[in-house]
Order: sequence, then structure tokens, then C-alpha cells
Amino acid sequence: MADLDHLTLFVRDHQRAARWYVENLGFEVEFQAPDGATTALRDSKDFTIFLTNRPPAGENEPRCVLYFKVPDVDDEYKRLLANGVLAAHGPRETPWGYGPELRDPDGHGIRLWDARSLK
Repeated sequence: MADLDHLTLFVRDHQRAARWYVENLGFEVEFQAPDGATTALRDSKDFTIFLTNRPPAGENEPRCVLYFKVPDVDDEYKRLLANGVLAAHGPRETPWGYGPELRDPDGHGIRLWDARSLK
């Protein structure tokens, strides 16, 4: 089973959005990304939301990205492709780690990662 671990929300102003989540829902700032366009927030259960600046999404762009921790990225990627899941790209080194980006039926981004590939 995959475990939901992170979520990216695309926002117009990540600093304004971060203030809202901190002031209204009690999140804490985990870090500011070096790209200058992302704030990571953590809740009390250690779930992280990345608030990332981006203009409103086009028709083929994901509106959010969910990150799932899996036992083995490569095996899970092969299994999902065999099930007909669409991939934006296969497993590779990315700014968020090693893994693929998939699409759910509504075009949301699904990123897989495993503890082994982070080492």
C-alpha cells in the first residue's frame, strides 16, 4: 500500500497562503525552498503541504501533486503502467527525489518515492 506523505498545492502567492494555513489551521513552517517560490508547511501529524507559486493551471497541467511513499519506486511504477496509469515521466532524479510522475484520471500529479532511493 502507498502512504500519502506530501501534497503540493499551486497557489498565486505562497507567502500569503502560508500565513493563512499557519494562522487559521495551526500549521508550522517547515522550510522555505531555495527556489523562492515554495513554502513547506507541516501539520501536527507530520504531513507536509508544499505551497508553490504558479499562475492558474492550464487544461493539461496538474492542479495539485500528491506524493506517495511506496516500498519500491521502480516496481510500483511498472505495476501502475501495467494497469494503464498514464505517466508524465518515468522514474528519474528530480528536485523532489528519485521517482516518476503519474496522472490520475482528472490530471492531478501523483509522485512516488521510497526510502531506498533517498539515500
